[in-house]
Amino acid sequence: MTLAGGSVEPPAAQAAQDETAPLLAKQRNKPNPLPKLQLAIIYAIKLTLPITHTQSLPYYNVFIEKLAASQGADTGYYSGLAHTVASVTQLTSMFVWGRISDKYGRVPVILLGTAGMAIFTVFFGLSGSLTSLLLNRFFGGFFFGITGAIHSVVGELSDETNQSIAFPLYDVISALGYVIGPLIGGTFAEPAKQWPDLFTNPFWTQYPYVLPCLISAAISIAASLLSVFALKETLPTKSPNTATVQASRTDEELEPLVVEPTADIIIEVEEIDFEPLGVRQLLSIPVLLAVFTSSAALGFAGSCFNSVFVLMAYSPINQGGLALSVRLRLPDRSFLLLVLIADLTPPHRLRSSLHSLLHLASQRSNSHAPTVVPRTFNTHLPSSSSSFLARSPTFPKQPSQIGRALSGMGAVSILLKLCMPALLRRYGTLNMFDFCMYSWVVAFASLPLASWVAQASAAAVDGLQQFRDASTGEWISVGFVLFLSRLGCLAFSIIMILTKDHTPGTTSLGTTNGLAELFQSLAGAAGPIVVSSLFAVSAKKHLLGRYLWVVFMVLESGFGAWVAYRIRRFRD
Repeated sequence: MTLAGGSVEPPAAQAAQDETAPLLAKQRNKPNPLPKLQLAIIYAIKLTLPITHTQSLPYYNVFIEKLAASQGADTGYYSGLAHTVASVTQLTSMFVWGRISDKYGRVPVILLGTAGMAIFTVFFGLSGSLTSLLLNRFFGGFFFGITGAIHSVVGELSDETNQSIAFPLYDVISALGYVIGPLIGGTFAEPAKQWPDLFTNPFWTQYPYVLPCLISAAISIAASLLSVFALKETLPTKSPNTATVQASRTDEELEPLVVEPTADIIIEVEEIDFEPLGVRQLLSIPVLLAVFTSSAALGFAGSCFNSVFVLMAYSPINQGGLALSVRLRLPDRSFLLLVLIADLTPPHRLRSSLHSLLHLASQRSNSHAPTVVPRTFNTHLPSSSSSFLARSPTFPKQPSQIGRALSGMGAVSILLKLCMPALLRRYGTLNMFDFCMYSWVVAFASLPLASWVAQASAAAVDGLQQFRDASTGEWISVGFVLFLSRLGCLAFSIIMILTKDHTPGTTSLGTTNGLAELFQSLAGAAGPIVVSSLFAVSAKKHLLGRYLWVVFMVLESGFGAWVAYRIRRFRD
């Protein structure tokens, strides 16, 4: 290097300067390009699962009511039984499908799952008895459990530099499916009544709910075709692209620099054990156990918040609630859509939220006004609500304040998920996960703040017991709490990344994803029962100022944050 004045810098100085210069400063933050076509294919396949699974929501219990009436059976009992059968088989099959995908490949599992969903969705629409309906729900839930294998494909198509882009988009695509499905069911149910000139065949009258099932099944068949003809196998032991290292190299790369490889070396490479790890082996890995526990704590916190927020919103202010306006009769398709858009978390948490909402709304509904409830969500409703659930439909003329709050936060949640790639690259996966888990602590601790603001606003107008329009201060406090919950929900995307990052080899990724989903789903199913009971006991017994449930949830969320910290400790 020539210095000022024409002198030349000594070679030693140049070498020292080169050694201190960062070699990969630019490349370090630059993500590798994603296989866009393959990701688009697996996203499209994932989109079909929630569509097929949720298209029956608008007519689910009406369908069961008709079958039960023809057989003299109890509608509420069979509605709950059908829902439980589907949920249990879905939970138990997640691990089974994940294990199978680790052994035989991702594509065969996805093909079987999507084809099975298509077949039993059609059979569901053709059900002529409660027995056949229950069988179809059983097999439908079983084939829906392939989600772990789909998670694995996304993980194997991405790496540590670009998975912060792949997984958040995957989460948004999944949420869209839970919006599109009910729209299909609500739009195309009973076509003979909606379009009598087009559907004149008696078949459509005999099977009024088969059309949305056929449409959803056609979408699933399209996903099956994609998995056969377009989706490439990503399991390393089954993928032709990773069969041998030599097969992908040029002749120059294969030319040895010193000596030819010996036969012993080749045999050693071929005898590497690619068998996936068993459940005991995976659970014996401390960092993976911490990931599974964090997944369970996250599922519990998410489902508890969604349930308890709706409980607070409908409860009187003197019982620690918010008493937001519910002058409309009950949610119709439009309100159901608002809640579906708002809840961008896995489906069991969505159902739990609506269980609580419909339970309380049924108690506060005008007994002289005919109402309708999406009957899919009455699994935990008391039997005294049976007559309420059987009333004829009437649609509200305006959305409720609850619906506006949740739908607004749904839009915020989508924006946050779209910002996740940049946040994960800037702050790191574990730092963002820790932040999201602590957000749940603050969110639960802030719920009494919203109640206190509501009490102050209601006292000013002397309306503690009346449903009324919320004040600006109430909307600010409710918006703050809901925003914190949406920050916490970002962890659902991050936990998939952590599961992939800490799995010992991709050959066990399907099993690991299945276990993580199982832990999260079981905890999420228990959450609404626990928090609803604590909320009721706290209000009735005046325990800790009616906020015993808040103390419990803050401690539980703190435990989740502590477990998230242990992931970092075990990894390091």
